[in-house]
Amino acid sequence: MLIESYVGADEALENLASIKEKWGHKYPNAIKSWEDNWDNLITFLTFPDYIRKIMYTTNVIESLHSQFRKVTKTKLIFPNDESLMKMLYLATEKGGYSLWVPRFIVQQLEEDNMFDGLDPSIPPQPDCQVCDGTMTPKSYTGIRGVHYEYKK
Repeated sequence: MLIESYVGADEALENLASIKEKWGHKYPNAIKSWEDNWDNLITFLTFPDYIRKIMYTTNVIESLHSQFRKVTKTKLIFPNDESLMKMLYLATEKGGYSLWVPRFIVQQLEEDNMFDGLDPSIPPQPDCQVCDGTMTPKSYTGIRGVHYEYKK
C-alpha cells in the first residue's frame, strides 16, 4: 500500500520501486506516469497522518466523484477543457458540496502551522458564498465544523 502504510516520501519511493520491479514489465505506461508526476504525487505526503487518512478515506470525496461520473457519462465529448470544468462546477453546485472540516482537525492544523505560508497567488476557485471575495481561507462556523474555501 503506497498511500496508507508509508512512513514518508522515502519509503513511498521505495514502494514505487518495488511496484515497478513487480509490475513494470506488464504496465510500463502506468509506472512511467507515476515516475513523471512523482513531485505532484508526493505532495500528499506533506500532510500529517490524521489529515492524509481523512483525505484518502472521505466518503464526501467518493460521493463527489460519483456525481462527476454521472454528469460526464451522458456527454462523451467536450469541445474544450473549460466546458468540462464548467460542467463539473455546476454538478458541484447542484450537489451542494462543500468542504466541512471538524473543529478538532482545524485546531490540530493550526497547532502544526499547516496554514502558514499559504500562497495568495493560488488560482481562484469557483465563487463561494462563504468567503465573500477573498483569496485567504475564511471560516464559517456551522453546526458540523468549519468551512474553508478560496475565492477570487
